[in-house]
Amino acid sequence: MKRFVSLLCLAALVVSMLAGCGSTAPAASTAPAASSSSAAASTEASATPAPAAEPEEIKVMVWDRGKDTFSDSSMTVADNGLTRWIQEQVLAAKNVKVTYVSSPRSKSDDKVNAMMAGGNAPDLILTYSRDVFGNFATQGGLTDLTALLQSDGQNIIKHIGKETLDVGVLEGKQFAIMTRRGIQVARHTGYIRKDWLDKLGLAVPTTNEELTAALYAFKEKDPGGLGDKNIPWGMGGVSDTEKFYLSYVNQYVTKPYEGENLWVYQVNTASLNPQAKAGFAAMNKMYNDGIISKDFAVDTKNDKYIADVSNGYVGFTLDDSFSIYGNGWVEAAQTKVPEAKYVAVKAFTGVNGEYKNPAEPTYGTYIMVPKKSEAKAQAVVKYLDWLADPVNAQNVRYTPAQKTDESGLPVGPTEEENKTGNYPAVPDDLNILNKHFAFMDDEAKVIASYAWIKGVTPEELPDLVRGSITEMVVFPVQQTLLANSSKYGKAVQDAALQMAYRCISAPADQFETTYESEYQKVMQAGFDKILAEK
Repeated sequence: MKRFVSLLCLAALVVSMLAGCGSTAPAASTAPAASSSSAAASTEASATPAPAAEPEEIKVMVWDRGKDTFSDSSMTVADNGLTRWIQEQVLAAKNVKVTYVSSPRSKSDDKVNAMMAGGNAPDLILTYSRDVFGNFATQGGLTDLTALLQSDGQNIIKHIGKETLDVGVLEGKQFAIMTRRGIQVARHTGYIRKDWLDKLGLAVPTTNEELTAALYAFKEKDPGGLGDKNIPWGMGGVSDTEKFYLSYVNQYVTKPYEGENLWVYQVNTASLNPQAKAGFAAMNKMYNDGIISKDFAVDTKNDKYIADVSNGYVGFTLDDSFSIYGNGWVEAAQTKVPEAKYVAVKAFTGVNGEYKNPAEPTYGTYIMVPKKSEAKAQAVVKYLDWLADPVNAQNVRYTPAQKTDESGLPVGPTEEENKTGNYPAVPDDLNILNKHFAFMDDEAKVIASYAWIKGVTPEELPDLVRGSITEMVVFPVQQTLLANSSKYGKAVQDAALQMAYRCISAPADQFETTYESEYQKVMQAGFDKILAEK
């Protein structure tokens, strides 16, 4: 998650808990207990207070998305108004001194791998990849946190829960503390221009055939009057996600989310099912017919894609759920085309005649302590235990300056308020553990929490939200770690993404040869070994 996306996890506590949103009270003194042999001396010297224990110091990884702006130019993603507030609170409550170490969000696993290999990783590292986690764990690179979780992680146990924590267990050892996600949403959602459909007298598509017909109608009839700027299907070429194509091509697979398919082809490699080739062929045809963004594959930072959506040029897109709203692209488009309106579309019915969308799992990042930092592990768990408390999590997620709306739900700072307060652009990047708040089990309150979405009426909001929180399927976690998946998984995922982009954008008469050669590259990257092992 993405990935996008702080606004996907909008959350709140019940009103009775909001009164406790101030600073966390310091914990009681945790000076070591005196041994029996020194008890008498301790009594005689009772008038002299014991010296305070020196704070335990840890270094914590934080993602740098390259989009922070602060009113104080000396501030950074690792040192800003919110990090300083957290540091003060954790020092007072847990006697732990935290220093943040920034790491680029783009290709973050490559950076983590490099730091681990170089022996200079911080004491707390992050990944979304089970393969990266598994490789570290099986190679002896991680600290076993089992005992420390029991002794110093009661908030973690209470608020994250066994089901989520168990994802970080291998061979009975807790090698990772798992992030508990907030609202469970589909990984990716299709959005289509309702105003363009209305101009053409078309209903919102509910099947693949209807979606295809609408996209070609957008191209041929140009309802936006855009000429050569008209883009029926907008795509980018960012290099770390399958979001632009997975839900589309997977509808060509017979029962992609059942039985063996669900276990053999996990979400990042689901497009490697041989039946998905028909989906890539369909996208290739649309690309060569001018339906899909021209040269999308070289738009590796999504700059042109974002500009196209923001300028109102795009008729349909498949992206992270709510991202076109959460990032302000729809709002920007409406300043140029006031009638522009996107609605969620469930049209990937394919050969099965049913719509299913891979969901974000209930767990998020793997939070790990490198083996070299074993002496710091207790302090790391204490820090995470502070973060697990829902009151602290809310203060981090929405900043201590948070406001509440008329429903009592917290509202995060605006971009300008973040800048003025020297808060990071994505405060939730510091809320790495507990993203699930009490109200998130109530659909009506979940819908209300998306009231921040601009360009949608209150009457339209429920359908928009339900479009990304229903008819989902969750890929299972393979508790038995497979050696080849861990060893080759990252290389295979990278090769699968390149295969997808090259197949979609190949010249029409070269699709077959491109697919075959690219599939062989995926196999050579290790997918043949992964398949054999599974």
